[in-house]
Amino acid sequence: MNPQLTIAQKSVSKVSRLINQIFEQTAKLSQAQREETERFDIFYAQIETEIAKEILYAYPDHTVETKLTGVHGPAQNKSYWYVSGIVGKQNFLGGNADFAVSVAYMVEDKLMAAYVYAPVSQKTYMAVKNEGATLNDIRIRLPRHSGRISDALLLTDARSLRKENVMMTAHLHHLSLGVRVLGDEALSICEMIEGKASAAWLNAFDPCDHLAAVLIAQEGGALATDFSGNEVDISAENAAFATPKLLKPLLQSIHQAKR
Repeated sequence: MNPQLTIAQKSVSKVSRLINQIFEQTAKLSQAQREETERFDIFYAQIETEIAKEILYAYPDHTVETKLTGVHGPAQNKSYWYVSGIVGKQNFLGGNADFAVSVAYMVEDKLMAAYVYAPVSQKTYMAVKNEGATLNDIRIRLPRHSGRISDALLLTDARSLRKENVMMTAHLHHLSLGVRVLGDEALSICEMIEGKASAAWLNAFDPCDHLAAVLIAQEGGALATDFSGNEVDISAENAAFATPKLLKPLLQSIHQAKR
């Protein structure tokens, strides 16, 4: 296995049992208790700190940026990790098992390795640049598509249900086979590469949450761009994922809906 993936797997495996224990305890809480997110943030910070600690133990000269706790290790570095302890916070708090841990490794702003792990289902998605994407060590690849948006099942993020985006979501729903909002964008994109959907779009992009899924998508046969068609990088504000044939119709439909 790629050495960075080995470290990602080792660091996440050390916290996966704790994640499942907290998830089971959270499911027993009342709705009011679940809305006390300070409790969750303490747990979230603990998970990210433990992952960062394990990575830095193996690579003390690298930098690890986590979603909640910020930068660990040297502030500047050509070897950079992006970590999210829980992608799909609302799913986690709501007792929905669709959440994941995300770890991405970059060298000089180029994605090199990616690891997305769903603790409850124990599904492990991995990718190494130019080596393909896998689910539990089995190669996965996005199926071919006709390129017609009318033949596409689409995935999106929860922001698509907000007032400012709901008209665009309705437009894409009307044009396609349907739109699903799953709450965990990283896991959704990985499942798209399995063939469970045709394309996806995100109204907001977060490197810690989403970069690992970007490489898994790319290595699984999808293109990943922002809404302007530029390849996704750490500065992206939004993102779209699809086969080469379907990407242009998807982006055109997004722009039509925004007019």
